[in-house]
Amino acid sequence: MNEQILHMGCGDVWTWLGQRSNRSLLGCKQELCAIRTHSPEPDRPFPCERCGKRFVAGRAVALHRLVHTGEKAFVCDVCGRRFAHRVNLTRRGLIHSGARPYMCTTCGKELSSAGALRTHTLVHTGQRPFSCDTCGKAFTQRCSLVVHQKTHTLEKKHTCSVCGMSFSVSGNLVRHMRVHTGERPFSCDVCSKQLSQAGNLKTHMQVHLGERAHKSERPHVCDVCGKGFTLKQLLRNHQRLHSDVRPYRCDQCSKTFYRAHGLKMHQMVHTGERAYNCKFCDKRFTIAGNLQRHLRIHTGEKPFSCETCGKSFNQADTLKGHQRIHSGERPFGCDTCGKCFIQKSALNMHQKTSHAGHHTVERPNSCGLCGKSFKSSSYLKIHKKTHSGERPFSCAICGRMFTQHSSLKSHQVVHTGEKPFRCGTCAKCFSNSGNLNRHQRIHTGEKPFSCEQCGRCFNQGNSLKAHLQIHTGQKQYMCDKCGKSFAYLRNLKDHKCHY
Repeated sequence: MNEQILHMGCGDVWTWLGQRSNRSLLGCKQELCAIRTHSPEPDRPFPCERCGKRFVAGRAVALHRLVHTGEKAFVCDVCGRRFAHRVNLTRRGLIHSGARPYMCTTCGKELSSAGALRTHTLVHTGQRPFSCDTCGKAFTQRCSLVVHQKTHTLEKKHTCSVCGMSFSVSGNLVRHMRVHTGERPFSCDVCSKQLSQAGNLKTHMQVHLGERAHKSERPHVCDVCGKGFTLKQLLRNHQRLHSDVRPYRCDQCSKTFYRAHGLKMHQMVHTGERAYNCKFCDKRFTIAGNLQRHLRIHTGEKPFSCETCGKSFNQADTLKGHQRIHSGERPFGCDTCGKCFIQKSALNMHQKTSHAGHHTVERPNSCGLCGKSFKSSSYLKIHKKTHSGERPFSCAICGRMFTQHSSLKSHQVVHTGEKPFRCGTCAKCFSNSGNLNRHQRIHTGEKPFSCEQCGRCFNQGNSLKAHLQIHTGQKQYMCDKCGKSFAYLRNLKDHKCHY
């Protein structure tokens, strides 16, 4: 005899054919002897006395009442967490045991529950069954849709007590608070590195595994560069890089962006919002990632290490540039002379000094005191300290003050005697990379600094500056005993030897 029953795992009405199996339907597993039918209007004779919701079976009403009473009779022996339904306790036990009995037939990935497996298979099919009625955006899970819909209602009940930033979901506030507290509850079992979010730990573990993701988990491949993605939407976002389509436009300055997140970050430039502040120097940032990179200046943390020489860096981009020293890669080439450089900054300096007539570098930031211009506001800010006399960075050993942290760092090797930069030609060592670069011009014969009046070339900018005094007649080095002036400091020192 056929019987209609309520499937407790998914809430659907099933038609049962034949004798009922002893296996529980709570696990949401499809039985071979059951045919799933979605009745358009099933008979639901059992109502809830509290809220009026109706159910097909009396057992379903009994389970539903636990929502109102808050009763949680099933307790986990490992963590003590309580559950209203036995099936949730069973799933919790799988988490503690590490058991993953459900395997994806497409990529072989193992998961702890049938629901997680069903959600995972959507990665391969690209199916997104839950769509937003307001904007049409689709999601693989109903909970993701519910969270998204709050962005339209602007319901942000959860507010940060430190910076006042509001969130629509309490979990987002919990994660945000770690920016202020510095809490990093997720630890890597391999290297003990601590991270603030579980997703960051999962990404970090791929460094040790030596892989980014199983190829079968990235079924959506870009036909231009071959890069793979887990979701079709991520592929569409990536393809804009090749097509130069920028659909997100700023209402205030008309600047366009590839992604909505980029536009959101840019709009903080206009609003002046800087929600993330440094606990050491009170400097504020618009993005949490920029704050994390800044904090490494104070903590001295250098998490990015070179596998070839073991040298460590505080930023991934710096490590990437350093690795080109070992590989010999020089990706930045000069359009005028064809010379290639390891870093883009070196190319920019070359173009300004060697091809001043061919390259015009825009310098929109001007000093109001001396009129000197700079291509970025950060350079202008550093320059202004020469007028104000501000030197916020002091040496703990000799007390000497500096305008920049990098200058202090270069100075400190005077006390340690460290000379980590070695010339590959003569093996001479230097305390900083700038001195090594100037020294290497002796071997290469490069003279990138040329005089515009007579055409004479020099291997150092200071030598060109001193040479220009021959044409101007200016002699800035004066003897304090006889008043005689010299164009070069070395000539003044030779002169003083006679006294």
